[in-house]
Amino acid sequence: MWAGDGNRSLEVRVSFDRLYAYKPEVLLSLAAVDSAREQNLRYDLRVKDVDTNGFTIHFATWSDTRISLATVSWFAFGTAQ
Repeated sequence: MWAGDGNRSLEVRVSFDRLYAYKPEVLLSLAAVDSAREQNLRYDLRVKDVDTNGFTIHFATWSDTRISLATVSWFAFGTAQ
């Protein structure tokens, strides 16, 4: 996400260590970010496709924002099997 302009995104699938009996709630937080200081920092961090096996992290940026590193922390809670 360092090179280029416009919309750029990345998705990563996360698998739970244990299955959940029902679809859990998942919370995300941006733990670290390294970006160019000459541009505004723009990002969109979302949880997608949650099921009992895992979920997908969606991270996006746009315009002239340049991001070289982003670290995401997550927490899932619900009833485990």
